[in-house]
Amino acid sequence: MDRQLAGPYRILGIEGYLYVVDLPPYIKMLNVFHVNQLRKDPDNPLLGQNRELEEPVLINGKPEYKVNKVLTSRVYRERLQYKVSWVGYNLDNTWYNADGFIGAPYKLKAFHDKRPHNAGPPVRLPQWLEAYIRGKDLEPLEEDNKAEKDGKKRRIRRA
Repeated sequence: MDRQLAGPYRILGIEGYLYVVDLPPYIKMLNVFHVNQLRKDPDNPLLGQNRELEEPVLINGKPEYKVNKVLTSRVYRERLQYKVSWVGYNLDNTWYNADGFIGAPYKLKAFHDKRPHNAGPPVRLPQWLEAYIRGKDLEPLEEDNKAEKDGKKRRIRRA
């Protein structure tokens, strides 16, 4: 095709990785294309791609986003970190320090109750839970990023 982004054209059929496309009669070429040669029409996104993003909640004057699920945890350079999915957002592959989750202590507790062998929980998680129940905001401290355990499996040496 002389124009790379011509179209949009209706898809007539799919055969494996090949798409049969309804081309206009003035285009004199084969109407079968590999999936790598096609793009989705930006004015007609896939179902679920256009969502109204939720506004963050302000905690201690900083914007905080709602945690959908805690995916995993680790200790990196002596700091407890979590990878999470956010409500209303695509999957985020970023590791966040534990002190960023003071406003979501029940999500962390549920994660560690379900996965006790992962790194964590934060040393001050009980205080976070208590502050959450009472509706008080806690100021982050350096010890908020310390884990009760690092989650590493230890080998037992036999004599």
